[in-house]
Amino acid sequence: MEAEAIVKFFHLVGMAWGVGGATIVTLLMIKSSKDAELAKAGGKIMSIISKLIWGGIILLGITGPILSSMEEPAEGLFRIKMIVVLVLVINGFLMSFGIKPKMAKLSPVDGKPTPEMLKVKKMAMISGMISLICWYTVVALAKAL
Repeated sequence: MEAEAIVKFFHLVGMAWGVGGATIVTLLMIKSSKDAELAKAGGKIMSIISKLIWGGIILLGITGPILSSMEEPAEGLFRIKMIVVLVLVINGFLMSFGIKPKMAKLSPVDGKPTPEMLKVKKMAMISGMISLICWYTVVALAKAL
């Protein structure tokens, strides 16, 4: 197997982890907003899947530059893809180091969320949707390249 094929394989694995993880996390967030039992388990599950998504981003961060040095990407689409990946990374940091800790801190003990918790949950949903849209955009742009 030649080097370019190996790098492309790992690039696809990174995209699969990212888009798959983002899809599952978003579906879990939507479902857990209506199911208290799922919401309790969802935090633990989402934490595991978050690591998978970060693994996907790291793989893309390693394999992307290698691939672009091996072949001439379509200039305009490649730049757009890089901007979308940057949005993914920034959004991921905001979710992991901003929203997620706030949700853990504000998690209701008696089952009734505070207005502040509801605001943070709304921010998490928006962040999740941004992530999902970005991941599917990355996949579409990768196919176009």
